[in-house]
Amino acid sequence: MMLENAMQFKAKDIQIPNKPNRIIDKPLQLNLGGGVKIHIEMYKAAHTPLPLIIHVPGDNIVYAGDVLYSGRLLSLVTGSNMREWIETYAYLKKFTNATFIPGHGRPALLSEFDKPTLSYLQMLDTYMRQALKDGTDMQDAINGLDQSAYSYLENFDELAGRNANLAYQEAERAAFE
Repeated sequence: MMLENAMQFKAKDIQIPNKPNRIIDKPLQLNLGGGVKIHIEMYKAAHTPLPLIIHVPGDNIVYAGDVLYSGRLLSLVTGSNMREWIETYAYLKKFTNATFIPGHGRPALLSEFDKPTLSYLQMLDTYMRQALKDGTDMQDAINGLDQSAYSYLENFDELAGRNANLAYQEAERAAFE
């Protein structure tokens, strides 16, 4: 009722979408009609373990979701994987001159996401792996990590410490693989 009232629709105009009925475990092409085709694929982990990347070739637009961030600090969560996220970012380079729609931020060319996404992940990964090699304990590694180059990003104060913590844990897991 709230949607109908807010948008001034009649109840019969609102169609509840069907629940998803397939798992996308290999590249999929869909024809949406009217000459619009999309390619959906899952690549490696990023913010979540199995992100979907959707390419609209006719418009050269890539919906990258939470693989890309701009304007705000990205968020590592349980299930994120920095190394695979970096590989996924590199994979996106195959979409030459595409406009990318990020999970957070404004649409842009991929290069616009280099600092807020790629270089931040590389910095976290490199620093924490080295800290672990040097025998630095978790709290000292977290406290010693200088993330100030990213402090201009929204949510920095809320996420920087948690990201450092999860980055150290990921580096620790990788050391035992």
